[in-house]
Amino acid sequence: MVAAEQGTTSMRNMSEAHQEIAQHVEALASSAEESSSSILEMTATNDEVAENMSNLAASVRETVSSIEEMAYSIKEVARNVDALSLTAEETSSSMNQMDVSIDQVQSNANETARLSEEVAADAATGADAIQKTIVEIQRIKESSATAVSVIANLGTRIEAIGDILNVIDDVAEQTNLLALNAAIIAAQAGEHGKGFAVVADEIKDLAERAGVSTKEIADLIKTIQTESKNAIVAVERGNTTVDRGVEVSAEAERALKKILQSSDKSTSMVRAIARATVEQAKGSKQVTDAIGRIAETVQQIAAATAEQARGSELIMKSAEKMRLITQHVERSSQEQARGGRQISQAIENISNMVNHLNQAQRQQARGAEQSLQAAARIQDLTREFETNIRQISTVSDRIKVISEA
Repeated sequence: MVAAEQGTTSMRNMSEAHQEIAQHVEALASSAEESSSSILEMTATNDEVAENMSNLAASVRETVSSIEEMAYSIKEVARNVDALSLTAEETSSSMNQMDVSIDQVQSNANETARLSEEVAADAATGADAIQKTIVEIQRIKESSATAVSVIANLGTRIEAIGDILNVIDDVAEQTNLLALNAAIIAAQAGEHGKGFAVVADEIKDLAERAGVSTKEIADLIKTIQTESKNAIVAVERGNTTVDRGVEVSAEAERALKKILQSSDKSTSMVRAIARATVEQAKGSKQVTDAIGRIAETVQQIAAATAEQARGSELIMKSAEKMRLITQHVERSSQEQARGGRQISQAIENISNMVNHLNQAQRQQARGAEQSLQAAARIQDLTREFETNIRQISTVSDRIKVISEA
């Protein structure tokens, strides 16, 4: 009976243990399912992380490549900035030299304008003088024409005098002949003709002197006529020269007028050049100032570029480290993804084993329940057997008492 109770108790304890095990198995199965779900999510996450890390690694490689290109570009920019700085300095120096040249051009232009104005004034004065000269030459021409006319009239009158001299010469010759005849007659008259001879001699001397004087006057008249002709030729030649002088003076006047016009144009152009030079000087000053500001900006850019170059080197180093770390993380994420898949497979296997264990435990629980029920029936039978034993014992005691009696 005690053994039956103990067996029943053991069976009950075993049933309770099976129930507790069933609870633990169910909890384990639930945990396995949750773990399997979590592992699946983790595996999916790991795969996503691995994919993202692959994309990140590709992006990092592209970033590193871009950073390398940027670093190269920064170095190229630095070289170009250095060249630009040198060019700006050279341009600034050239602009300073150009400013000096512009000042010289402006000074020369002002001096040229002053000289042009003086030339214009001199040309105007020369033109006035030439105009006056032309007027005087015209007067000389008129005077020469008058002189030619007077000389021509004088020649005409001298020719008339020549005619008169011819008459006088004829008269002198006739007088000489008459004196000769008178001398002959006086000689024939003898003593009575002496007085007449003296008069005849005086008339002869007078006729001879008149003839000599007439010849001298004729020679003088011829000389005067010759000189008059020469004078007329000279005056006519002078008139020709005067005409040529008038033409030359007119040409000189026209030339001076052209010079005056050209000088006026030159003065205007030089003044325009001077004004343009002033504007150019202002523009050059503005350009010089702008180039100075550009040079300062270029220096600032050069300093910033140098700092940027140093920063790009640091970025390159950091990018290289990031690339290495990304490669390591990529490999780790890939390993983690593979490990997650392995864990997922293991959890799945565990879940299957837990399911099998749960099924086996359920079967075992059902068997334990059946055993417990059998043990209960055995206990009931044992109790009935004990009751029957007690009844048999009572009957036996009674029989024993009866037999002893």
